[in-house]
Amino acid sequence: MDKANRTRILTIILTAVMFVAAAPFNAEISYGAEAAEQTGTVAEAQTETAAQADTSEQTETATEAQTETAAQAETVTETGTTETATQTETATKKKTTLRKLNTNLAPKKLNVNLRKKLGEGLDGYSVVQGSCTDGKYAYYLLVSTKNQKGRIVKVKVSNHKVVKRSKALNVHHGNGMAYDSKRKQLVVVGREKYKHRLTVINAGTLKVKKQVYVKFPSGAEGYTKKNASLGYAAIAYNKKLDKYVATLRKTRDFVLISPDKFRVTKVIKSSKFIDKLLQAMDADEEYIYVVYSSKTSKANNTIAVYDWTGKYIKSIKTKVPYEGESIYHIQKGKKEIFYMATYRSKYKYKRNRCITLRRDNYVYKLGAI
Repeated sequence: MDKANRTRILTIILTAVMFVAAAPFNAEISYGAEAAEQTGTVAEAQTETAAQADTSEQTETATEAQTETAAQAETVTETGTTETATQTETATKKKTTLRKLNTNLAPKKLNVNLRKKLGEGLDGYSVVQGSCTDGKYAYYLLVSTKNQKGRIVKVKVSNHKVVKRSKALNVHHGNGMAYDSKRKQLVVVGREKYKHRLTVINAGTLKVKKQVYVKFPSGAEGYTKKNASLGYAAIAYNKKLDKYVATLRKTRDFVLISPDKFRVTKVIKSSKFIDKLLQAMDADEEYIYVVYSSKTSKANNTIAVYDWTGKYIKSIKTKVPYEGESIYHIQKGKKEIFYMATYRSKYKYKRNRCITLRRDNYVYKLGAI
């Protein structure tokens, strides 16, 4: 074998030896790359998992935050609702809290002789019955004991000057009279066979607009046949309710009457019956005031006060020496100033004939109640 061939064979052998020696190293490099790739993949997976976990945690945190916010919102809503309900309840309580009544009256007799204001003699229209006011003017009804008709004298409250006098009106005693501020009219209750009748009078002209018999339907709250048969002894007007309130004869319960349809809508049961002579009534948004005189001494006048549920509140002594025939009030700021129209008479008999010596019809300013 020549030298050239030996050299080529050695070169081949050395190359083969070197390849065999390098194989594990290449495999290690390959494995390392694969491992690195797998490690990278795992790392990426771990990163992704971490990211997902972070996202999940953030989502959970956000959810918790939203839940907490919702809870807070719910708490605020509940608190707000409770506070609002409490405020409403408090406001309602304030609304239903009635003003304190003044019972220490110091009546003052005014220089207002109604019979003389009307220009009547002792045996004419000389007995005051119902009275009321529109705030500026006072209206007094004086009746004749002979025919039970009446005349109205309209007087300015500030100076007691006569503004107008009516002709004789067929009111049949006219035991009570109220001023309807919405319709600008006077409403007068009758007596005896006219105890269910109301006479409606124009407050400007003092002329009768109509006479109506109040209907008492069986569908009215508190209706009974007995209530429907009793008739009315006195009357007042409630502007807020836009209703007439009248006192039933005998039972002394109250009824609400629609001013447009002239029918009873409700019976208000009085919680206390007062066994005295019922004279008149007045009303405001809080109370109903009923004037009573003693059966033995008509000068002993008291005002029984009820709320609008019929609950008896108290009685107030008026300290007025004459018989109290009617009552009304005028709003002065936050106060209500009450007035009472009174009557006093004196007779003597000569040869079996009754002679009238005196018929006084004076107005007393009672003051704030």
